[in-house]
Amino acid sequence: MKSNNLRLKLNLFMVFIIILFTISFTFALSSIYIEGNPEAQGLGGNGYDLGDNYKTISLSSDPGSEIGTAKNVNIKTDSSGTGIVVEFKKDGSLLSKSGEDWAYNVGVEPGGKFYFDSKGKFIKADFKASEDWTFPLNGYKHEVKSGTQLKLENGEVSLDVRGGSFSFYPEKDLSKRQSFSNIKDGGSFNINSQGKVINANFEVDSQTDIVLRGYKYKLAANSKVSIDGNKVGITIPDGTKLEEPKKTEDAESDTIFSFSTKSGGALVLPNGDLFETNGGTSTLYFKDNGFYFNDKNAVIKNSEGKNDFFIQNANNKDVYLVFDKDKISKDLDSIFIGKNSNGKDTMILTSLNAKGPAVFFAETNRYGIGITSENTASVQANKGKVFIEKAETGNVASIKISGESIATLDRNSLYGEGGELYFDPTKQIESDFKYGKSSPDSRIVFVDNEGNKLKDFEVYSNNRNQYASVPVGTFKGSLDFFKAKGDFYVSSSVAFNQLTPEQQKFYDESINSNVKEQLANYISQDDGKDSIAALQRTVEGLRIEEEERRKNPPLASVRLHVDGYGIAGSGTVVGVDKEGYPLILTAGHVTDTQGQKVTADFVDGKKYSGTVLGGYSDSQSGSGWDLSLIRLDTKIDKISYVPIASAGRDPQEGGYALRIGCPNAGPFKQTETLITQVGTGRIWTQNDEGVIGGESGGGLFYNGRLVGVTSIGGGVNTGYATTEVIRQFLQKQGYGYLIAQILSIVRN
Repeated sequence: MKSNNLRLKLNLFMVFIIILFTISFTFALSSIYIEGNPEAQGLGGNGYDLGDNYKTISLSSDPGSEIGTAKNVNIKTDSSGTGIVVEFKKDGSLLSKSGEDWAYNVGVEPGGKFYFDSKGKFIKADFKASEDWTFPLNGYKHEVKSGTQLKLENGEVSLDVRGGSFSFYPEKDLSKRQSFSNIKDGGSFNINSQGKVINANFEVDSQTDIVLRGYKYKLAANSKVSIDGNKVGITIPDGTKLEEPKKTEDAESDTIFSFSTKSGGALVLPNGDLFETNGGTSTLYFKDNGFYFNDKNAVIKNSEGKNDFFIQNANNKDVYLVFDKDKISKDLDSIFIGKNSNGKDTMILTSLNAKGPAVFFAETNRYGIGITSENTASVQANKGKVFIEKAETGNVASIKISGESIATLDRNSLYGEGGELYFDPTKQIESDFKYGKSSPDSRIVFVDNEGNKLKDFEVYSNNRNQYASVPVGTFKGSLDFFKAKGDFYVSSSVAFNQLTPEQQKFYDESINSNVKEQLANYISQDDGKDSIAALQRTVEGLRIEEEERRKNPPLASVRLHVDGYGIAGSGTVVGVDKEGYPLILTAGHVTDTQGQKVTADFVDGKKYSGTVLGGYSDSQSGSGWDLSLIRLDTKIDKISYVPIASAGRDPQEGGYALRIGCPNAGPFKQTETLITQVGTGRIWTQNDEGVIGGESGGGLFYNGRLVGVTSIGGGVNTGYATTEVIRQFLQKQGYGYLIAQILSIVRN
């Protein structure tokens, strides 16, 4: 019984295997049916050859499974056994079934293959054109030359072009034809089902007008083009001038062009200048907004190949090169290179949202900026613009600044802040530029973003030892000597920093002959000699007026009353703050309580109230400081003050200095005293009569400058806080050296 059951199971298993094999064999090989040739049914392997007569090809005996008619072809199942491959022989032809509109009855070389899936859908092709012909693929007609290889796979058509040209268009809309001509053999194209060229690599053999992703462009002979999605790369012969691609109504706005030369060297810009990057291939890009680059370093050269200016783009941002002023965008970092309405060479740097690229001028620059190995200049737009205009004959170049932009002349910078123009030698453009030792002649103007001068400005020295140009009337009192209005005039003969001995000599001797000549050139020719002489007289008068005011320590000395304490000591007016209120320096042990009210008596009998800004006595500071700063509550017109001596100008041991104070709260007294010791924190003097109560906080003067503040008295010896300590104290309080010098000359 058990053996019979086993035999029955084996028989059933064999029947199952036979049925499964039969079904599989039938499915794999019974997918081709040829009209009138029943013996061809189910053929695989080498397939079946059709002769000169057209035969209908179907997937089954069902009349609805027809895929078309053919002759002079080989038909077989594909490698999967589920589809059909039709391979052309000589004079082969393949026509679509009724209701479809495609035909391959002419122009296909033997060996061309056409593929259909298990449902009879035309899905793939790979063939070469045997003559000039038009082939339907993927819903588009493709007009090609003999020898062109065509492929259809995964919904894309690819072509290996021969014969110099091809075009394609929707099967039912000839008006949307896209054409490519003068193409060297071997150019390749990939076209998707929407009729877009998504990949291409080709070269043209002569000048060619072409449309790429909806942009017209004139290709120079031997230009190479590569397309990868929305990126179009164009490699042009050296010396070819760039042109902007022109939009058509079909332009695809996300298109990005890139341009480079075959050698990788300089590109010729639309205005004839040369663009080159440091290292690697020089590349410019183009979008609807224009040409741009994002390299860290670049250079613009003139048409003769000489360096004009260098560009440093530290953050590799997109920087646009603009050649039409009307195309300057407020939203993009850009450099305009062109001419103004008067035909003068002009540059406009625009970066309204952040810091833009920095520009460093070469010796051969077109703007007349006198650059040498010793005289250097660079500019950078920051939340604003920088305008550079070529100097007229005999004049200096004009640099206009808006926003927070900056111009660095060697190691000295002028910059915009809060609608004003400042000078600060420590505020440098961050770059790899190598600066020289002295400034090229330049004229600096603060303007709005249209390049229009905002208003007349006065020049003054603020409380950070920086120079600023502010609207007329902003500052009063001790800074009124800056009567000239308008632009900063920066000369290689005029320095901004604290005066060195050589610079002091220049200051003391007023304007030397070289600067006089520069000032004369700075005045327009129409002004004539009388205006030049008047300007020189004005400058000289200002110098004398300021020297007289600065070298009159008694007029700057005060007797101090501390509210609630009576007369407490002495002090010296050392300048004004940036709002124009006088500042008095005294000793910390006289008063050091912030907010304490005081009264200052001047030698002319006038009294003014003030407030202690802050201070330190010896016991509090821990550093030997005994200083305090007071601000008067009233702005005083033409107030006399004494500047604090600059570094290196302290008195020498063995010399004599002048001490001023109010001993015993009495009248002002001047005492000549011998300098016995100059230390890092103290100056010591000796005279027949030591310091007397009430003199504390008074000034020690040397050559018309404040060199110490009376601090310690004992017998005939007196100690003073040195200028080094004073400078440290003022910096900590948020004030600078409070020295105002005529170091910038501005036009009336």
